[in-house]
Amino acid sequence: MALILLGPSAWVRRYRPAIPAWVVDILPTGRTVEGEPIPTPRDVRFGLVARLRLADLRATALELHHDRSQETPVDKLLRIAHEARIDRYAIYWPYGAVRPALDVEIGWLLHSLQRKEIYGESIGLFYESNSEGRQAARERSRTDGRVVFESLERGRRTTYYQSLVAWGAIPIPWSSYEDLIEFLEVFAS
Repeated sequence: MALILLGPSAWVRRYRPAIPAWVVDILPTGRTVEGEPIPTPRDVRFGLVARLRLADLRATALELHHDRSQETPVDKLLRIAHEARIDRYAIYWPYGAVRPALDVEIGWLLHSLQRKEIYGESIGLFYESNSEGRQAARERSRTDGRVVFESLERGRRTTYYQSLVAWGAIPIPWSSYEDLIEFLEVFAS
């Protein structure tokens, strides 16, 4: 199996979460931390990909591949998905990250789900939810017995995350980066 880790690239203004040291220590060759002194969400994704690779799992991120001349973001995603034989799509959703660039990726995933080119269970939505108040989303039981998935970061371009879950993507809460890497390893294998 091969996994692509999609996600945000920056934190909202003035938000500075605690990031474990291993993220910086394990970045892929040639990559440096952009967000001195706090790694950006992109840096974290690169660290997560490196950890997955150390566990002998095939993993990548879009930014680890060069852009080609006149290639759109959707073209690049489609090319990498085919070249790397991606069959698992993991979306990293930390609390406090900006996500406008993810619209293209999530739109492509929703389009592919609707066309039955990929299936919901091949998409994992890894959202931060911890006891320290960093809760990006939640699953909530309704009075009719149904469980709904809802964003708790209103106004932050998260509507499409709920659409992914409605189409069968698996929402997976994590409370620490150690939990996240363990959940990603299970999802990728």
